[in-house]
Amino acid sequence: MWLERLFDALQEDRISYIEQLGEFWGQLCVTPAIASAWADRLLGITTRVLGPDGHGEFFTGTTACLSALYGAQRYAELSRLVDSARLNWWHYRRWGVDALVALGRPAEALRYAQASQETNAPPGVVSTACGPVPILWTP
Repeated sequence: MWLERLFDALQEDRISYIEQLGEFWGQLCVTPAIASAWADRLLGITTRVLGPDGHGEFFTGTTACLSALYGAQRYAELSRLVDSARLNWWHYRRWGVDALVALGRPAEALRYAQASQETNAPPGVVSTACGPVPILWTP
């Protein structure tokens, strides 16, 4: 299967344009069912790497797992996983923002993004990420 070959390239090649495949893994899976299968495949090691007991390990499939969870529409699980992370890296927390928006909680997504800005998000990236967040104003 071509996803297997792409994942092998992601793991082995370490070329900058291939490293970015993980960001789009959920879309590359095409269907929520395929994305869910990939999320299940990658979830164990991703949980170990991201989780509160993580020891600074690195797994090139972490972002692919987060993207696959999003593509599988497993938003609550994605949000919990990102929230459990030992370190609050924007690169991972942005998936939490997307998950909260998908769950219909845009105000919470905005607060979550703003809290990320206070830690380690590059300047302007939170504003860019929150641009499409629909904020409902109530008097």
